Amino acid sequence: MLTSPAVRRLPIVALIALLAMTGMVGVALGAAAPSAVARSATAPSATSATDDPRGVDLSVTVLGPTGSSSPAAPAGPGATPRATAPQPAKPASVRGVTQTTAAGSAAGTHALGIDPTAVGGVLYVSGVTALPKPDFGPGGGDIVLAFTLKNVTTTPVTSSLKFWITNAVGMQLAAVDAVEVADLSPGETRTVTATLPDVGQWTLFTGHVTLTPPTEVLGTALGPVSRESLVVIPPYFLLLVFTAAGALTLGLRKLPVVRRARNPAIGEGMAS
Repeated sequence: MLTSPAVRRLPIVALIALLAMTGMVGVALGAAAPSAVARSATAPSATSATDDPRGVDLSVTVLGPTGSSSPAAPAGPGATPRATAPQPAKPASVRGVTQTTAAGSAAGTHALGIDPTAVGGVLYVSGVTALPKPDFGPGGGDIVLAFTLKNVTTTPVTSSLKFWITNAVGMQLAAVDAVEVADLSPGETRTVTATLPDVGQWTLFTGHVTLTPPTEVLGTALGPVSRESLVVIPPYFLLLVFTAAGALTLGLRKLPVVRRARNPAIGEGMAS
């Protein structure tokens, strides 16, 4: 029987706690929404007319000299050939992707890493690096994947990349496909970065990239190359929910004890 004042107040306390948890979830969802709007608001307007509405924004950032140069004079018999800066990467029709050309051999070597992999003597490729960007909302945050390739031939090479994220059981969570790495110039080192948003509360992730080069370059047959990297993002949203639920449960269990301690007559009535 709900005769004790403390027991009669339990439904009221439970209702207040439930409203508090609902407010917390609403705040988290509200915080996640502006970030998604901000990502779409910063998309390049130059390609908005041709982008696929289901795609991912692309912006191309090129490091190094960007000014126009005057036509070069013909080299004399004893002249030393002058090195020219790599040409800017061509934009692709994919959002959330940037392509950056390294300015100088030192920057290119650093981007490739200490142990690049040779692809048929045509390209050198790095591993895939994964940078987590956690978020306290239910979306879980973003993962940024980066991959670098260098052309070591004497002819431009055009390849394509696919980036994707899987969870601990191998389920694909997000992907950026058909990223064109167009006209990679001889000697050019280019880093392609893809942002995969709202990967969820899975904690353990694996970032993947697959390079699909031309089937043949200068008589050398080539095939796809894949790389992967493990990523860990703590499930902050779930931790907040579980912490709030634990605090609510503990508070409800302690409430009758506190009430009996303040009014011994209640405890004696319930015992009799």
